[in-house]
Amino acid sequence: MATTTIARPWSGGDCAAGQITSGTCATLGTTNFPVSFGKEFANIPVVVATVYQKGTLENFLHVNRVLNVTKTGCTIQVYNNASSNRDLDSDRCIAWVAVDS
Repeated sequence: MATTTIARPWSGGDCAAGQITSGTCATLGTTNFPVSFGKEFANIPVVVATVYQKGTLENFLHVNRVLNVTKTGCTIQVYNNASSNRDLDSDRCIAWVAVDS
């Protein structure tokens, strides 16, 4: 699984952002994707994640929830309501941002 991470400060504190661009979301179920922030936050950050899809949106994948947030990473749970697996790539990925709370 490939994850792209960009870590940089902003005026309100620290933040990190990235995309999960490889992996397979299981048919009619949830798949957990581990995320590393690429840095350690001073506090446990707030994490927001969403599905990004280039072109026509299929509306099969949904971020179910963000789990196990620590100062260095989290787990993003994705639900696939399609009757077949959905692969992640640069055109269909999970985008996330973590902001120091």
